[in-house]
Amino acid sequence: MTDPVRRVIENAGDAVLDSQVWRVGGEPMRAIGSVVTNDAHRSPGFYHKALEGSKALLHTTVELNRAQAVPYGPSIRS
Repeated sequence: MTDPVRRVIENAGDAVLDSQVWRVGGEPMRAIGSVVTNDAHRSPGFYHKALEGSKALLHTTVELNRAQAVPYGPSIRS
């Protein structure tokens, strides 16, 4: 499940620094991720909306970092 979440975010032109996906009991999965973006207009809500089509996810938490603020980590497309 981690790869589909990562693909959705990276297909939007951003980079995933870290992510965790887990299941609680028999319920749908939860996901938490740290994302780097060059887009100053993106908010965590952008990623919630991008991932809402996944019936496998019940809850997502997104930590959003602006590319200028992250001195290391994966490079991302502009």
